[in-house]
This record gives sequence, structure tokens and C-alpha cells, in this order.
Amino acid sequence: GIRMQALFGNTSGANIQKLQLENVDITGWRNVGALIGFSSGTTVQNCSSSGSVTNTNDWAGGLIGYAGSSTIERCSSSCNVSGAAVGGLAGGTLDWCAVYDCYATGSVNGGIIKGGLIGNGGNSSVIRSYSTGYVSPGNWTGGLIGQDASASDCFWDVETSQMNSSSGGTAKITEDMQDVATYTDLITVGLNNPW
Repeated sequence: GIRMQALFGNTSGANIQKLQLENVDITGWRNVGALIGFSSGTTVQNCSSSGSVTNTNDWAGGLIGYAGSSTIERCSSSCNVSGAAVGGLAGGTLDWCAVYDCYATGSVNGGIIKGGLIGNGGNSSVIRSYSTGYVSPGNWTGGLIGQDASASDCFWDVETSQMNSSSGGTAKITEDMQDVATYTDLITVGLNNPW
């Protein structure tokens, strides 16, 4: 099979900004994403993707398949993602990644680790981010994050995701997800710092 399938298959120490990928249709074996298949020490800012991303083994994400020691900021994906370890934005964000001001709206289907935004968080920090896409049931599965991440001021739509739990973040009904006060009013459960 084909590994590291994406616009950029493998990045190390890169800085990628302001790329918008539309209607992608990407299938690979492992480390599959619309923008990056496998990233190490990479900064990604103001990038987005739409379409579909599929893998048959290992990591798949709507924007990035596997991110290691990377920063993802102000990015989004509406890709529908399926595979073994999958997330609406990134399949895995491992080795202390930082994810800021991101969101995902596509559906997430597949294997044992999956989340609406991130599949395996790997001790990463996720801040001011959300997801609204459907997440198929399974082990190590979450509405926002499937496994192992710290989430601050983050939310997922418990209705559209059909997922009641997450490794991080706070569940909200659709009406609350669409209310600006959820993100600005400190009376909101799960909000410590306004967006």
C-alpha cells in the first residue's frame, strides 16, 4: 500500500500556511491526510480541507494523518474520514502537539481509535476547538478526542456526533453549539477563558 499519502506526504520542521484544499479524494495505506500524511516538528496555520480521506491501516485525518511535536493553529476540515485510527482534523497528534482554534465538521468512521477532531491525542494540548461531525461507535472513541489529550475551552456537538463521551472537551447540544454565548459567556459549563 501507499504510505504518507497527502499533498505533502512527509514534513519535518516545515511551516505551512494559508492553504485551502477542496473536494479532495485521498486513499492510502497509512498516514493519510488531505494536507499532510506525516508531520514532525511542523507548524500548520490557517489551512482547511474538504472532501474525503480514507486509509486501510493506521492514521488518517481530515487535514493531517499523523502529527508529531507539531503545532496546528486556526485550521479546519469538513472531510469525511475513515480508517483505523482517525480524526476529523488529525488521526493522531502525538509527542506534545499543540492544537489551537481548530474545528472539524466531517464524519469519522472506522477502527478502534477515533474522535470528531482528533483520534489519539498523545498528551497533546487542544485549546478553543470544536467538532460537530458524526463519530461511529467503538473503543477509544470520543465526540471530540478519542484518546489521551488535554482539552481547554473545547466542545463537541453531542447530537450530531451521536457520541456522549470524549477524552477531552465538553458536550453541548446543537442549539448551544450554534449560540455565540457558549464561547464568550463564562457562565458556560466547560468555558474558562472566552474565545
